[in-house]
Amino acid sequence: MKKLISLSVIAIVLLSFSCSKSNDENNENPVSESTLTWKMNGSSFTAQGGKSFSSGDNISVNITGYKTDCSSDLFSFDNYLSVYIPKNITTFPYTDSKANVVYNYKNRPLNALNSTVVVHNISDSEVTISIKSETISGEKAEGKYTIPYCK
Repeated sequence: MKKLISLSVIAIVLLSFSCSKSNDENNENPVSESTLTWKMNGSSFTAQGGKSFSSGDNISVNITGYKTDCSSDLFSFDNYLSVYIPKNITTFPYTDSKANVVYNYKNRPLNALNSTVVVHNISDSEVTISIKSETISGEKAEGKYTIPYCK
């Protein structure tokens, strides 16, 4: 009887390990949690500012490597990333693995199709997203950043 109980316990332990998922397979956020960084036209940038605002049924999110906020003029941004996210997300995190992230370098946009964008939160005053993207020419962006939501 002792052997039967011991074997049952061992079998249950082995079964539970074989059925559990690793952290890599069960990762809710497929993007790095570090601060958003990107490479564009040979230069590296770290998110330091930006602004987001309503645009129809979406929110236009614009992130720059320079100190900017809601009072900044979007047209004065240089070397920034932009993406549209749905305005009425009700469940977070929300992941879009087919997003179009636009790399704006000196008014020359370059699209990164099929990028991953994770929306962590939308409040009355800010939007928190993660981005993982790569353009066909090799520009890359990855990380998380909170942007002012300018209404």
